[in-house]
Amino acid sequence: MAFVLCAPVLLEAKRQRHATACSARKGFGKAPPCVCGVKKPYEECCGAIHERRRKAEFANELMRARYSAYQKALVGFIMETTTGVNESEDSEKWRAALFTYVQATKFKGLKVLKSEKGAPGDDEGYVTFSVKTNSGSYTERSRFLPDDEFGWKYVREPEDSPTQ
Repeated sequence: MAFVLCAPVLLEAKRQRHATACSARKGFGKAPPCVCGVKKPYEECCGAIHERRRKAEFANELMRARYSAYQKALVGFIMETTTGVNESEDSEKWRAALFTYVQATKFKGLKVLKSEKGAPGDDEGYVTFSVKTNSGSYTERSRFLPDDEFGWKYVREPEDSPTQ
């Protein structure tokens, strides 16, 4: 049986590969860059960290992965990559607050302003960044600690909002 190029009669798995091949022939084969601002496709950038295919080597990589997790409403990832949370805090209440926040917020851009330490072998790292959202913009200096599971974890200080 012969298939006509770009015909939509293939099985779903074949259709996906075929659509990608057709798009590439038409000049649309490149995946858009990751939402964190790095000019790599999401799957090679933050997606690999979200899916635990690789760890964040630097603190600013985890910060970028957290930004894209906020944009993609990956609340579990945000919670798992946060330390300093009070053990008695209600995790379901925190999850609900995060979910409400990410659903109501449109993340429009990230700019890393400064990274201090946060490289392999460092005992901590700090990343200063600016985020634009539908409700304005803010600048933050965040602290990160090394972590075996993700490479780094964000340190939530007691005065931080539960949506951080």
